[in-house]
Amino acid sequence: MNTALVLIDLQFDFLDPEGQLPIHSEHTAPLLNAVNKLVEHARRAQMPVGHIVNAFAPGSWLNVFRRYAAIDGTPGAQLDARSPKPGPAEPTFTKSSGSAFDNPELGAWLKAQRIDHLIVAGVFANGCVRQSTLAALHAGFVVSVVPEALGDGSERSRDRGIRRMVRA
Repeated sequence: MNTALVLIDLQFDFLDPEGQLPIHSEHTAPLLNAVNKLVEHARRAQMPVGHIVNAFAPGSWLNVFRRYAAIDGTPGAQLDARSPKPGPAEPTFTKSSGSAFDNPELGAWLKAQRIDHLIVAGVFANGCVRQSTLAALHAGFVVSVVPEALGDGSERSRDRGIRRMVRA
């Protein structure tokens, strides 16, 4: 199998306690530790790494429900300083909905790399990570998630997301 690591929404607004929509504080350190180890391993193994970030349109009424997090062009939409920065051959794909696969460039990149297996990490386990995982499965990819590399707003929501992904 050809494997790629896909990192979802490791942005300031989601990982920093001062962000607009931070994950549960007890998830942050373990998630960042696990993600940094995954990226280190992937880079050593010359495994493709793709970075996904939210870039919500400033005028969308849906931003009310997102607490105005990760609005395109704002500091909160930037990658968190503690998360891995994209390397020279590591593309960043933007999304403005739950699933990373709503951006067709991600699927095209994975196809060009002949990827058939994804390792997925990031936030929110019961939101964007789950939606992206389900879309990847629907597109025919084998998907692995690393529980330690997932975060959410609460332990219950994180566990629910993991259970839903495992069932899928």
